[in-house]
Amino acid sequence: MLAARQLSRRSAGRPTLLACRNLTTADTAGAVKFDFNPERPILGHDTDGPQPNDHAYATKEEMIDYFKTMALTRRMEIVNDDLYKQQKIRGFCHLYDGQEAIGVGMEAAITKKDAVTTSYRCHAWQVIRSGNQGVGTVEAVFAELMGKYTGCSKGKGGSMHMYDPNNGFFGGNGIVGAQCSTATGNAFTFKYNGEPGSYNVSFGLCGDGAANQGQVYESMNMAALWDLPMVYVIENNQFGMGTSTKRSSALDEYYKRGHYIPGLKVDGMDVLNVRACTDFAVQHCRNGNGPFVLEMDTYRYHGHSMSDPGTTYRTRDDIKHVRSNRDPIEMTKQRIIDAGWMDAKELKALDKEIRAEVDVALAAALAAGPPPNHELMDDIFLEDADARAVELINSRVVGQSPGPGC
Repeated sequence: MLAARQLSRRSAGRPTLLACRNLTTADTAGAVKFDFNPERPILGHDTDGPQPNDHAYATKEEMIDYFKTMALTRRMEIVNDDLYKQQKIRGFCHLYDGQEAIGVGMEAAITKKDAVTTSYRCHAWQVIRSGNQGVGTVEAVFAELMGKYTGCSKGKGGSMHMYDPNNGFFGGNGIVGAQCSTATGNAFTFKYNGEPGSYNVSFGLCGDGAANQGQVYESMNMAALWDLPMVYVIENNQFGMGTSTKRSSALDEYYKRGHYIPGLKVDGMDVLNVRACTDFAVQHCRNGNGPFVLEMDTYRYHGHSMSDPGTTYRTRDDIKHVRSNRDPIEMTKQRIIDAGWMDAKELKALDKEIRAEVDVALAAALAAGPPPNHELMDDIFLEDADARAVELINSRVVGQSPGPGC
């Protein structure tokens, strides 16, 4: 009977076949070929990865859109740095500048029906997944960080707890590594309600430091056992807080961390490389082949958080070298120029427009007020409710005398 009910629930909940993102190819009108950095090739574990694996195609509209989104989130995070130093943002604050190509490249290869769950380094993802609309505007992010009522969580969530499930974004998670477990739960839901060829895909992003968490491996094990449509994305920004990967990880080839799960090492500073590898992982999972691992080889320009100057375990020259040679925005700008779509002067003007847009969002957020007093007790359970103890028989209603054994 139980099996029959489960089968009935599965059949009733199956979605129609989903249209996947069709990536630009050589046959796409107006497409231009862009080579990947040969010094950072795509590496595979138990998979050959996308073929060909040394270049991708993109159109003018795509590349300009990628540039604008990366420039927007970069500028937003730079302003957040200033706001924190002015004590207008308090508490924890982890910035994403330097890693923008990961969010933008992944977004280009997935749909809003897919789910993304990330760590506390989530400001840019809120904007990227929401398309700078609704609760995912730059203004809503600024307001939330400053505890304003117009924030995406009414000013009550702060830096680590941004969320937009209507656009497939499930946070923002303050517990190191826990997002991979909850993301695996999303993948289980997608498997239970879907069918091969149409599975929505769940993504769980964590840093290289969190990749050593036991719960990440427990989640990988379940995902592999049940062939869940789950992609574990390890954003290897080279340092877990202030500890280098060489000092923290016996195996720092994180794309191999799934062992029995195939994986790819991706140039996480190249938006087109990220897009191509994400698309490969999506097709693998959507077709019912089980989970996948993506290691994004990236770099953060700020310290781990705003309390970390980021220069005690690396030098300013180290950061400058990455900015000069691998910066994702500069790489995209140069590709646009090389393709003849815009010149440096036009791109500078576009960047100026983006800065002005961020300034307008900041002014609106600064002008907003704090949450009204009633919000202090809103979203809190006020009515009596059952409280589970060790045994159901010993449960009691809050506010009443405990039962035997409580």
